[in-house]
Amino acid sequence: MHNIVFQAQIMGRAREAIISKTFPQYLKAFFAQYFGDAGYPEWCINALRSVGVDLLDGKGDMKVIQGNGAKWEYADPHLTEKVSSRCVIL
Repeated sequence: MHNIVFQAQIMGRAREAIISKTFPQYLKAFFAQYFGDAGYPEWCINALRSVGVDLLDGKGDMKVIQGNGAKWEYADPHLTEKVSSRCVIL
């Protein structure tokens, strides 16, 4: 149930950001809060850059987790623990 509520909240906030024309800022805030200093998945960075959103803008020292999204790069228990501890709702 938690995952369904979490997804619904994310989609609701994304919708609000789209309507208010602040979606790029929403994405940057969401990624910063969700992933913290554990690093951003490379495939997310590349996908969002393709639509004009640069997650690394202003974050020169942000770690990038290599991968293409074919597997969950955060399957490493040490990284999962770091990311899970930051799962707060924006």
